[in-house]
Amino acid sequence: MISSPYQREELSYFTDNKVLIDSTHGTNSYDFQLTTVETVDSAGVGVPVGYCISNHVTKDFMKQYFRILKDNIKKASPSTKVFSPPFCFEKA
Repeated sequence: MISSPYQREELSYFTDNKVLIDSTHGTNSYDFQLTTVETVDSAGVGVPVGYCISNHVTKDFMKQYFRILKDNIKKASPSTKVFSPPFCFEKA
């Protein structure tokens, strides 16, 4: 799981509007998956705010990833109008 200080700052500022999640799979011979969390800045541009590289994407694993992201942002209780998770979570 990777998120730079800049990315965490962007996540803190722009979680009120949209949080988007995308997961890639089947793009390499090792079967690793890249999950990217993005938000949209004030100019309407998508900003990646966190990456997770793993060999699986399950509901429980993603809950842990989101908890870690949430624990590392400045807002006490982030709220989001639009939350768009991937629809392809494996069953835990």
